[in-house]
Amino acid sequence: MPLFLRNNRPHRMILVCSRFSNVSILHDSFHFPTLDRYRRIWVYLPDGYHDSDQRYPVIYMHDGQNLFDEMSAFGSEWGVDETLDGVQGKVIIIGIENGAEHRMSEYMIYDHPEHGPGEGGIYLKDLSEVLKPWVDAHLRTIPNPEQTGIAGSSMGGLITLYAGLYLPHVFSVVGVFSPASQFSGWFLHMNCSTCLLCFVVILTRLLS
Repeated sequence: MPLFLRNNRPHRMILVCSRFSNVSILHDSFHFPTLDRYRRIWVYLPDGYHDSDQRYPVIYMHDGQNLFDEMSAFGSEWGVDETLDGVQGKVIIIGIENGAEHRMSEYMIYDHPEHGPGEGGIYLKDLSEVLKPWVDAHLRTIPNPEQTGIAGSSMGGLITLYAGLYLPHVFSVVGVFSPASQFSGWFLHMNCSTCLLCFVVILTRLLS
């Protein structure tokens, strides 16, 4: 069982319920300092991780409680670990718990009259400047942007799209699934040609 140090305290990963034993969860919730909130973090390590010195690409995924375990998921579990265990490519997955009552605001960029201030920029700042460096320091990652991805669905897809557009120096591979664009006013400030250009940039990075 990996044992890490966090603020001079043991910071260990413990196994959570899954069909396979590749998924762990940080024993202590991870502090996002700018948001000043704590989040559970799930870690998927590919088969053979502990048997070699190989380094791996990383994908950061939102709504972490939905990825691996039907007991913690709202709706259906994504089955990310079962899927990855059945493919040839090997990758580390970092699942970030959503903020429950803060989910809408943390995954929005602009203020919303019903859901409050958009905290998406702050959330991504903590993800890219605090969580990612911690992961790169404690796991055998390939830290460059070409080997670092980010993915999410619905509101998680929306914040993923923002990360791909504005943080390409951190995340050059993005997985945007059914983004809830109706909650992001920034779409309304972009004309169609600008939107098309943005998507072309993302596709170019994905396919290169």
